[in-house]
This record gives sequence, structure tokens and C-alpha cells, in this order.
Amino acid sequence: AAVDIVAQCEHLRWWAAHVCLGYVPMDASEYFATDKSHNEVTMQHACMIPWQELSKLNYHEGEDKFKAYDRLVVAVTCDRIEGK
Repeated sequence: AAVDIVAQCEHLRWWAAHVCLGYVPMDASEYFATDKSHNEVTMQHACMIPWQELSKLNYHEGEDKFKAYDRLVVAVTCDRIEGK
């Protein structure tokens, strides 16, 4: 769907912004051990992976909370552009 294509672009934009801030990828095992997607002290983030791989960070089958977040950012942005 078109929304997914734009959401993938949003994820790349977000990732690039985090690289510019000094963040590095967090190992998925650390994410699952701490239940936190990022660590502001070590400047690590678990979502610094390709959009297609974000599903690996889900606890439950069929859950896609990180992709859903990117889709939500796109929807909110489009609504604001349209004046909603």
C-alpha cells in the first residue's frame, strides 16, 4: 500500500536523524532483556534496522507496533497538511 511506502521513507528519515544525533543500533537481545527500545546513556536504539525487519522486535505474532508507529506519523503529518 502507498501508506507503507511513505512509512518506510519516514523510518529512513527517523533513522538518519538518530544517526546525526549519535545513536547506534542496539542489539535485539538487549531490547528483549530490558523491554526498552532505546538507551539514552549509551545512545543505542533497537529500531535502527531496516523497516522490513522491525517485526523481529515484536513480542507477539501479528503485532507490529514499530511499523504502526511509522504509519501513524505519516497519517498525522498528512492530516496536518490537509488542515485536519
